[in-house]
Amino acid sequence: MRTQLIRYSLIKVLLLVCSCVFAQTQVDLSKVDKNGKAKAKLEQEYLEVTWPIENYQQGKLQINLDQDKPFFKSMEVWDVAANGGFTQQV
Repeated sequence: MRTQLIRYSLIKVLLLVCSCVFAQTQVDLSKVDKNGKAKAKLEQEYLEVTWPIENYQQGKLQINLDQDKPFFKSMEVWDVAANGGFTQQV
């Protein structure tokens, strides 16, 4: 059940992000709800999206904006309740 929830959350975020990033380097974050639970921030070389999952866990997805690099930079699940934060790369 927990794995299905993580996958479902990741799929929802991927669909939203892919529509913004696919085949382009400019990203418009003006329509992202700044008060929402999911957060998006633009770094120089990648777009980072974070969202809550359950039980103090947080998903994190980094997407390369450089078309010459692999699309996904990283996919992680953070346990923010753990001392120092526990990361599980997906």
